[in-house]
Amino acid sequence: MMKHGMATMVFLTGVILALIPSILSSQQDTIRVACVGNSITEGNAMSTKLLDAYPVALGRYLGAGYNVKNFGVSGRTLTKRGDYPIWNEPLFAQALGFNPNIVTILLGTNDSKPYNWIHKDEFMRDYYAMIDTFRQRPIHPEIYICLPLPSFTDAYDIRDSVIKADIIPMIRRIADSAKVKLIDLNTPFLDKRDLMPDGIHPLIAGSDLLARLLYKDLVGKGVDSLKENNVALKKPVVQGSTLLPEITDGNTATQISFTSTSTPVIVSLGTAADVDLIQIHFTKSKRTNLSFTLALSQDSVAWSTVSDTTIVDTLLLSEKNILKYIASFSPRAVRFVKFQMNPGGVQDTAAVLINEIKVLERRAVHAPVLGWKFVSQTPQTLRIKFIPQRNTNINGIMKIHLQASATTSFTILYNYGAAIPADIFRNINFGALIKFYCTIYENGAEATSDTLTITGERMTDVIDAGIASPALWALSQNYPNPFNPSTTIEYALPRDGFVSLKVYDVLGREVAKLVDEIQQSGTHKVTFNNLDNSQNAPMRTGVYFYTITANGFTQTRKMVLVK
Repeated sequence: MMKHGMATMVFLTGVILALIPSILSSQQDTIRVACVGNSITEGNAMSTKLLDAYPVALGRYLGAGYNVKNFGVSGRTLTKRGDYPIWNEPLFAQALGFNPNIVTILLGTNDSKPYNWIHKDEFMRDYYAMIDTFRQRPIHPEIYICLPLPSFTDAYDIRDSVIKADIIPMIRRIADSAKVKLIDLNTPFLDKRDLMPDGIHPLIAGSDLLARLLYKDLVGKGVDSLKENNVALKKPVVQGSTLLPEITDGNTATQISFTSTSTPVIVSLGTAADVDLIQIHFTKSKRTNLSFTLALSQDSVAWSTVSDTTIVDTLLLSEKNILKYIASFSPRAVRFVKFQMNPGGVQDTAAVLINEIKVLERRAVHAPVLGWKFVSQTPQTLRIKFIPQRNTNINGIMKIHLQASATTSFTILYNYGAAIPADIFRNINFGALIKFYCTIYENGAEATSDTLTITGERMTDVIDAGIASPALWALSQNYPNPFNPSTTIEYALPRDGFVSLKVYDVLGREVAKLVDEIQQSGTHKVTFNNLDNSQNAPMRTGVYFYTITANGFTQTRKMVLVK
């Protein structure tokens, strides 16, 4: 019996030991990543560093399973006898206390300064000491050490010659002997002087590139770039016995006229395609609304309706003379697509002009669709509102790129998480033009929109009144802003209806629900007190977004919490 009891005890002990990793894993629901570095990591050259520093961008790329923290401190050295050693910083102690699973170290730039490099004999010793300091943490984190970026100027006493000839070779030897992973952030930036206006610090686009490089090494693969596939392009379209190639020719300058009594049109895709999105482009007119049906089929006999809708055409996404309607649905194999105007689908005698029907093959990420609306004009300028619309990826990271003039290159205008971008207004001089394009990222895949070109030209017959006048619909800037601990948000409703007002963080996560009810028309105020947030714990210092949705009207503004 004693032997049997001992055997049972040994067995149970083995079972418990085997379960410990899974128990610990269940307790730790996120992977903690500590980014240690200097001003490049801190992102202090950007006024939007809380949104755009590369550790923040890396967190967006890695997603909800990771918790990425920025432990960068401007001007700090790796060597303990440098002018400002990072070892002495409270933030470095916090990085150790963070108990990270992964540590990235990007240091050495400030060590290249002549008055710091007199301690060059201690650089490798101190680097080994930093690696060992993190390795001694309870979790024994995986450590990545990074080659410093090139320096294109000596303005800050930083010496690129020292980085290139001494520091980079030393870091390579450290990575090899200490058995840590090396990330080369130097080579990819050798031809990226334009991303570092002061010659040292990357701004938004450069910071985003850093995040993507780190993501590739941490995850083991880069971001997948997906392209849209319009499976209806150049495919036959019939209305009864009549061919209508204009609807799928890829040219929005051609169109077909429809009325409420028109025979349905059927697009034949040929072989079955797995699709989840349809876009229809209409010619803009002075109609008030449209009513139509979209249906899908495998055999052109049994049809499944995916959209039976009445839409106000002035609220559709627009691009000058084109209106864009988007229908998304659960993916399915399809061979035929049918478009049909509903009885009474056009309220006046004018016909509906359909320019294009796009049927998009299923993708992990669909590119945003871009449009703009007329706001106002002066004798010299046209004022527009730029609108990027998500398709199926409501939680994706959206980046908005702008070319402000024909003589400049594209720059990242906004780099958002899942929060809807704030209103983007631009003034365009008559005769000039601007261009936008957007990318959206989610779960390792990214898609890029078409480029939208907007030309500054006088609007002689403004039919696009889709912009809500501030006297009617309005979401005002919160005040005070920045705030701590409370702020007031005011908004105006031209008619009764259901109102939702929510607060999101930079990753698009809802952190507070301020309004969620039917309200009467008029001006309303709501006070948000961060210390009295009944839904969640008080928010941390940073950038947040608040979004109102009411009767088809949606607007987002940015606010900043400081402590």
